[in-house]
Amino acid sequence: RMYFSDVTETEDPTDVLFDAEHAEAIREFIEGAPEFDRIILHCNMGMSRSPGVALGLCDLHGWATAELERKHPGWNRLVRSVMRDSSTAN
Repeated sequence: RMYFSDVTETEDPTDVLFDAEHAEAIREFIEGAPEFDRIILHCNMGMSRSPGVALGLCDLHGWATAELERKHPGWNRLVRSVMRDSSTAN
């Protein structure tokens, strides 16, 4: 289980901003589960954080994004960019 707030900037001291450590943990989990052909991501509402993670993973792997972007237009841009850029951070 992982926790981070649905924000793009820390506005409140209790906010947990998505960062490279979160992205690395997700990537390690995905890479450690090659026997699965499907992984379900979910957040509280399924409208911003989980689509942001999913789109970042799509970006990393060259998978199609158009349908996911269409279905979840409110995806979290920070989460996607940090997730996408996580492979170059190592």
